[in-house]
Amino acid sequence: MESDLAQEGAAVTLADARVAMERVVALARTGRHDQAQTEAHALLALYPRDVNLLHQAGVVLLIGGAHEAALRMFNAALEIFPNFHYTEMEIANTFMAMQRPEDAVWWYQKASRSAPTYALAYRRAGETMHALGRHAQALDLLRQASAQDPGEPEVAAELANLLVFHNRRDQAAEVYAKVAAAGRMRDVDFARYLSLLTELAQYDKVVELSGRVADNLRTVAGYETAVLAGHAMLAIGHDRAACIAAASARQQTPRWLDTSAVVAALRAAIGERKPLSLVRVGDGEARFLAYCDPRLRGRLSPARIDMLGDVPFRNWFRQPIAAADADEVLRLQAASISAIEQADILGVSSADRLGTDNIHFGYLGHIEGVVGSVVRTETRMRLTDAFIHLDLHRATPFYRDILAGLDFLGVISPHPGLARRLGQLHGIGEIAEYVLPGESRLPAEQLRQTDRPHFPDLYHDLCHGIAVPRPGAVFIVAGGLLAKIYCNLIRQRGGIAIDVGSIVDAWMGLNTRPGLYDRPQDWVLPPETLLMAPAAAAAPGPPSAPPR
Repeated sequence: MESDLAQEGAAVTLADARVAMERVVALARTGRHDQAQTEAHALLALYPRDVNLLHQAGVVLLIGGAHEAALRMFNAALEIFPNFHYTEMEIANTFMAMQRPEDAVWWYQKASRSAPTYALAYRRAGETMHALGRHAQALDLLRQASAQDPGEPEVAAELANLLVFHNRRDQAAEVYAKVAAAGRMRDVDFARYLSLLTELAQYDKVVELSGRVADNLRTVAGYETAVLAGHAMLAIGHDRAACIAAASARQQTPRWLDTSAVVAALRAAIGERKPLSLVRVGDGEARFLAYCDPRLRGRLSPARIDMLGDVPFRNWFRQPIAAADADEVLRLQAASISAIEQADILGVSSADRLGTDNIHFGYLGHIEGVVGSVVRTETRMRLTDAFIHLDLHRATPFYRDILAGLDFLGVISPHPGLARRLGQLHGIGEIAEYVLPGESRLPAEQLRQTDRPHFPDLYHDLCHGIAVPRPGAVFIVAGGLLAKIYCNLIRQRGGIAIDVGSIVDAWMGLNTRPGLYDRPQDWVLPPETLLMAPAAAAAPGPPSAPPR
């Protein structure tokens, strides 16, 4: 139906027609495309040479998906008013809608030449160049966009992200600093800025900036800010040079085992049927133990203390730590420390990691205090790199030299069927499988394997139910923080436990640690159809009904 104004013919002034066209554009945005296009054409028939009406009619056609017609309308407008950058931007937008980014980027750049101070044209051109893989050109365009409006938060965020892509984090931090100085920083960018400063080990700056805002855990940005601020305060509290020196010194002692020595130690324990636990500690365990450390209560705000424990609890158990029973948490702390103290081989941070891992140094510095005390007390304990679970696979894929030909293998992990596949691959006589809920990085279907929480319900079931069939029986364990405790229980019951962590995800074809596995295809277990049948049937059972 034609608009009322259009029906009035010559009585309609140009000003009235322009106002009516604005309403037609709004109508098109509601999804009433046919009506909007009919009314746009009727209004344009009154003033066919008006650039404003031509431009707006083109927008109506673009919204309705009539891309070729929209281009004709925009080009007609440019014939009357060449170099009108708003119309050139709409032509670029139309080409983007047509999935023709090469044409789009040309028109975005044309708009920037027509209006050299128009920041949006440079920004859109830069974003499109980035999507096309022309990162150097994209960076130059986004720099130009930022130069036109240095404090514009969205442009700054795009530029900072691209600078990080080019590994120019110090320059990205400078961009965010300008936005912060202009007082226009969005909450989400504030958290990204603090994260960037953390990567640069500018912990004092993180604490200073975070002190300007109140802890607000109800927003994602507020939650992340509290996490980053708490970490920065931990990092400031540790002498990094001293931590690195201590780690370097212990790596030079006979107690330090390289990969081949770890394989030999495990094979010897298997041959002698001697109980052993290999556990690893890193930033996850450190966060939890720091949360439980009363000495930190006076240094960190309650919100930042809570965030130390909240991140691992949400990741492993999908609940805030505040929801857990306080006595249960204290018992978990004691069991975790006991598992570390009683380990035969303890995987710890290397001097290299302590010197380069700026994102986690605060947590690693805290766990170094725990490790240092344990190492001095437990002189029988041997040490290795916390990433030994990866090095073992590189040295002997799927732990072949450790597991091949065993008469029994127990597997505690979030992956049903992993025990069967390892048994088939290595010709293992008997397997036992205990399936746990996985961490939050795993696919949703694995997170819904049970309605019962891992901690405390399934944790207590498994603590009582792990069955070690004979002295020296081997178990591989993947269960986050609780894996250390399970390994210690297996050792106490006469078994050999290996804390393997996230490598089981990679074995099952899930890359939950992007960047950690250099060639993901080299870490995936062969399909079951390519494996020989096991010598004996598996005896899987959930934690509540373990195999006997």
